[in-house]
Amino acid sequence: MDVEQSKADLLVRIAHERAVLEGRIGLLTPAQAAQPGADGVLSARDMLVHIAGWEARCTAWIAADLRSETPAVPAPGATWADMDCLNAEAIAASADQSFDQVQAAVAATHVSFVAQVTALPEADLTDPQRFSWLRGRAILPLIIACSYEHYEEHAAQLSGG
Repeated sequence: MDVEQSKADLLVRIAHERAVLEGRIGLLTPAQAAQPGADGVLSARDMLVHIAGWEARCTAWIAADLRSETPAVPAPGATWADMDCLNAEAIAASADQSFDQVQAAVAATHVSFVAQVTALPEADLTDPQRFSWLRGRAILPLIIACSYEHYEEHAAQLSGG
């Protein structure tokens, strides 16, 4: 992960890796998207919901900070040890939605996430003091983890990698 990455390069990489992921998902029918993947657990549909959940969290963390609030990271009442539970809750919450509804919600979440990242001043991305709730760490690695690294991970799973 390049912690000196420019905002322009970050946004290009997010767009590129997102397009790769969406391209792989776009080859699936709704029935195929609902079938468990190579890991035997997450379907492509579930992966989309899972990815959108982390994009939404990252967007909310930044938004809270901009309101001079300390965000609950990773989620209210949760710790990083609760990630599997947070992921399962997000997937369960979308269980009654059609694949088209999931895709629309995921797309809207992604637009909000990219807008939030785009609005950040470039210096904020790498300043380890900018976001006090990150305790001396810059936000760029967190944005990368919630975006293009996440897309790459799940795109590889969709292609059997």
